[in-house]
Amino acid sequence: MIQMEEEGKAAAPPVAAAPRGRQCRSSPASTSSASSSSARLPAVAEEEEEDDEEESASSLAPTLPPLAVFDFDHTLVCDFDSAEDVVSQLAPELVPMLTSIAMPANFVPLTNAVAAEAARRGVGERHWLAALADAGRRGLLGKGNAGGGAGVLRAAAAGGAEVRILSDANDLFISAMLVAAGLGPEAGVVSGVITNRAKFVPISPSATTATAGSTAAAAPSASSSPPSSRLVVEPRHDAAKVGPHGCALCPSNLCKGLELRKLVGGEVGRSGSASAAARRRVASSSRRRRTVVYAGDGENDLCPALALEVGDSLLVRRSRGLERLLRERAAAETETCRRSASFLRQHPTLSRAFDASLSSALAEGARAFLWDSAEELRELVEVLLLCEERTAEVLLSDL
Repeated sequence: MIQMEEEGKAAAPPVAAAPRGRQCRSSPASTSSASSSSARLPAVAEEEEEDDEEESASSLAPTLPPLAVFDFDHTLVCDFDSAEDVVSQLAPELVPMLTSIAMPANFVPLTNAVAAEAARRGVGERHWLAALADAGRRGLLGKGNAGGGAGVLRAAAAGGAEVRILSDANDLFISAMLVAAGLGPEAGVVSGVITNRAKFVPISPSATTATAGSTAAAAPSASSSPPSSRLVVEPRHDAAKVGPHGCALCPSNLCKGLELRKLVGGEVGRSGSASAAARRRVASSSRRRRTVVYAGDGENDLCPALALEVGDSLLVRRSRGLERLLRERAAAETETCRRSASFLRQHPTLSRAFDASLSSALAEGARAFLWDSAEELRELVEVLLLCEERTAEVLLSDL
């Protein structure tokens, strides 16, 4: 299973930003001065040399690589919601339960109610896993490994980013679908998944009395033995145990903005699966500020969108909840973002996708781009990461 970030684990403090357009370096002492000091006060000279080395090492300490964070359903999986798709395979009559709740809302209790009903219909662990594998291949691979959400993730990792998934689904669904698409831990593409937890728990035989009505091909037949376990989802943020997270924009079980801020201030590759390109980016970089590329589509992506800062990029799926909420927040007269104009003119892909109105709803200096297919999303990720690596210092100095 792809490693899921542990809630409550202290994140490393944010790295301080260096002065724009400059690199902080210690000036080495001249050879003659060093020799003279060494002759008179050897002990003091040794201490001064050690201090110089520490200061130089500190000033040249590498920054973290850019962070590429993706929502899962209707973002990496463009064509459907994973829970709705899997339930439609196993017990289609239960799908209306999943679509009856309005955002932002805590989906965990409703998901558990659907899972319990599915167990009563004879849906067991093997049925869930088979349906998830099928959904992963269809939803992430597109026309092949180079397409779909799998292609987006691979492009982000190849571009030197630390790749994370931040979703209100659950780790069992996401991990099973990633593995089916060839993106398990051994692929070294996704460094971690932040979402709700899910597991199969034992149930008594009396709780699995079959209920008629499930006709999907992937569902168990009438002669199947009752399942010995059922799916249970646990909230990422358990308000009953640790109290509310205090965000009015997010459901009680997960604040994506809070989780994104933890990531920005955290350590690269905590799961040990950061891509080789991301590790090379860390080793070669002398910049201090970590930039973020965040892609999402829904209402629960508004909070992390508003957490973005100068130089960050928001990739908004067209004609979905996130775009609607951002347009509602945008000022009546949108600023044209002159600072980004010259940069965008050099890159037709970014120029076509850039939306000044959406950008005006974000923090100063953050930029919003629209997309509506996995291919468009992958192209934006590739161009943004390439530009971040080559021209980020220039962009930040302009901002």
